[in-house]
Amino acid sequence: MFRNRVSVALVTLVVCSAWISGCGKKGFSIVRNANVVASTVNSEAHVRLDADLDTKSIVLFAIELPIMNASHPGKQYGTVALRPNAGGGGQLSVDVNLTQAINDRVVGDARLPNGNLIPIGTGSAEVFSFDVGSSKSKVYLAVAPGVAVIGSALAIKELEGLGQAIGGVDLFPQFTMGKVRGVAGVFTGTGAGQSGLGVFADFGDVLKGNTTPQVLAFARMPSAEASALTRVTEVPNQVKVRAVKPSKSKEDKINAYLMKLNSKRAKVHFSN
Repeated sequence: MFRNRVSVALVTLVVCSAWISGCGKKGFSIVRNANVVASTVNSEAHVRLDADLDTKSIVLFAIELPIMNASHPGKQYGTVALRPNAGGGGQLSVDVNLTQAINDRVVGDARLPNGNLIPIGTGSAEVFSFDVGSSKSKVYLAVAPGVAVIGSALAIKELEGLGQAIGGVDLFPQFTMGKVRGVAGVFTGTGAGQSGLGVFADFGDVLKGNTTPQVLAFARMPSAEASALTRVTEVPNQVKVRAVKPSKSKEDKINAYLMKLNSKRAKVHFSN
């Protein structure tokens, strides 16, 4: 189905916080590696994020849902798929049709399902915001001069108890690996569908100097989406990547809650 794929980033995300593995403390990392791909499908531009999620013994759910926007009912702008591993973790894939997003002006509220701002700064760039099916989960995409960001926030039913205990909290450790920067972590809220896992990646810098035929072809396409992709590198990177952390007490509660789920080898479910 996908042709002329251009892999623009493949990076192992190593992020350290009180509950992230590999930092001298017990816990587990959310993302092992991620890949961002720009491609053309039936003459339309797509951007796709693929991420390997590491939840240790926490077993994830399987979904494949359309990406929608409330201002254009019934129209699909891509898909979100999560394919779990038997013993825990899985593969997340988020594919957004950039052509349709630009043509329909699906600019939305750049907020997490808990109402807090997304944990990565896009400056004055417009952020395309999408619903995942009929749920409160979200997908985000921003492509502008100096800005190339894609992300997703997936609500998880089993984290709602945590949200009711600590309220609207975000824990998104920062990572920098080569030309790729981003955040991956947990968000919580008091309501249904307001707690879950999120991954956000800045892939703008890896476009610089990319001379593969497919990337060069975007520059020759007389279309808004092609122009947006090629203009990313016209100015210095404008994306602000910063760690987002709650108070130490709330971070400890997140830590303990996740470790409890892990010790039970809990199977978690998508919050519709």
